[in-house]
Amino acid sequence: MSVLRKRVLITGSNGNLGEKLTRHLLEARTFDLYLIDVHAESKVQYSEPYPHVEYIQADLSKVDTAWTKKFRRAEYVFNFAGCTLSADYSWSEASTSTDIACNVLVQAAQANVKRVIVASSWHVVGGCKDEGGACIDRSGKNKLPASQPPSVGTQWFAGGHLYDSTAYAVPKLAEERLAKCLAETNPTTSFIALRMGWCQPGANHPSTLSDRGCSTAASRNGLSLAERGTGQPLDDSKFLSDWFRNLWLSNRDFCSLCVRCIDALLPTSSKGFYLINAMSANSTSRWDLKDGKSHLGYKPVDDVSASLV
Repeated sequence: MSVLRKRVLITGSNGNLGEKLTRHLLEARTFDLYLIDVHAESKVQYSEPYPHVEYIQADLSKVDTAWTKKFRRAEYVFNFAGCTLSADYSWSEASTSTDIACNVLVQAAQANVKRVIVASSWHVVGGCKDEGGACIDRSGKNKLPASQPPSVGTQWFAGGHLYDSTAYAVPKLAEERLAKCLAETNPTTSFIALRMGWCQPGANHPSTLSDRGCSTAASRNGLSLAERGTGQPLDDSKFLSDWFRNLWLSNRDFCSLCVRCIDALLPTSSKGFYLINAMSANSTSRWDLKDGKSHLGYKPVDDVSASLV
């Protein structure tokens, strides 16, 4: 019996998230894939008897029919395209990333695709981490819902430097708001925004997470709590460790969530736009996953604490 293939377009297919989802969908062998990335060749090598796969090299910050016409063939679009993997953006990179998000979402809506899934970020509410953030409950009893109002950007130390993700977070927030606007004006296309947790490149094992918001390899020369001089109390080390490590999203849970985003029916009350937190089932997490579980059927199975035992 023939299987009805679903047509999926992935932007940023050579990036961390794009490559992981591409490999996962190829293994399923039930999807036709349109892969778009700025690089000349796909990182993912494939051969028959894989389903239809087409790779398109394109700069999505510029509208061009060479790539926009592919949207007319797709049913589902995952937008993972951006400037760099690092959250330490310049404002120039933020501007380019905003252009990419606007172009992708508008073209998808104009093509009347069924659904667009965008990779937003926890950095949209990253300000909740810092001392004085009224939205954070340091007891961990009250979790941050997906409806948490924006508090863009967070700060972290690595290599002896203070970094700030505000320029990275602003385009993510803009993409969320544009998705909501397009959903309200074009009922043919629904949108899901994933406030992505921490999904590291490659194997993504919890042992390479740190309390400084970057991999342990990058943080070895970071400042100690005593050296930070930011006004944070020295006993905040446990809070910072819990905060960053409980952002973890395993490769398995990420791919599972993406498939649920394709298959799930959104609640009528969403009006075509649905926003969820995207983390694994971390037992001491400060993030509320109930919206993804109840309406998308997301069933995360990995736990950062159990994986570190």
